[in-house]
Amino acid sequence: MVEDFILRALIASSIAGSAGGFLGCLVVWRRLAYIGDSLAHMTLLGAALGFFLSPFPLPLAIFLVTLLCALAIPFLQHIGGLTGDAVLGLLAHGALAAGIVAMSFVPFNPYINLETYLIGDILSTTWDEIILIACGSALACGLILWRWRRLVTATLHAPLARAEGLSPSGLRIILMIALALYMTMAIRILGVLLATSLLIIPPLIAHTWSSSPPMMALSSVTVGLAMALAGVGASFVYDTPTGATIVLVGTGAFVVALLARLMIGRSRP
Repeated sequence: MVEDFILRALIASSIAGSAGGFLGCLVVWRRLAYIGDSLAHMTLLGAALGFFLSPFPLPLAIFLVTLLCALAIPFLQHIGGLTGDAVLGLLAHGALAAGIVAMSFVPFNPYINLETYLIGDILSTTWDEIILIACGSALACGLILWRWRRLVTATLHAPLARAEGLSPSGLRIILMIALALYMTMAIRILGVLLATSLLIIPPLIAHTWSSSPPMMALSSVTVGLAMALAGVGASFVYDTPTGATIVLVGTGAFVVALLARLMIGRSRP
């Protein structure tokens, strides 16, 4: 019989892996990997502020701070004349540092552990948190599905998107809201340092054999699910950190998929 904490970890990681695989397709297509990483850093500041504002709901505090930081990116680019990567670097590291410092001012609480938010603690996930993760992930994926065709068109066919009169800024806001929602959920599982991996690794693996956007999205969801389940299982068997094991399993799968693609390419006449 599966232990209850392992069952909870399997369910939580399955939800996060599947949702991350789906959302990650747009992140990879738009070359926004650094934005995903930056949002993950911003969640720590939201967590610190949430503890200060208790009993204000912690997930809501994390989401609002992360979203505000994300929406501030184009504003800072405009008024500062800075490149996107420069603004992301400033916000990501500034928010991470502010979050760590703010955590040091939070009154001692045995239930608050900074390490949990840095590297995650999926094995201690509760059923209430699983419901929250499921609702947040469903809402994030629902937002993307709502504007899926427009987002894909604007990402992969920019001239066509302009011809159809699509609003890049409006679509960007939708994507930022979805990513902020997802990061709010993922920080509890993988933590700030690893959360972006579920957005990046599954789409990269799926890209090695996918021939169309829908196929890549479906493959990425499947890979994200398998990566999460295999990582939790390996962590239980070998007694290793769960979040890091999930990422390591995914990285190994990417290497295998890439080598297989190279070998198949060489074998063709």
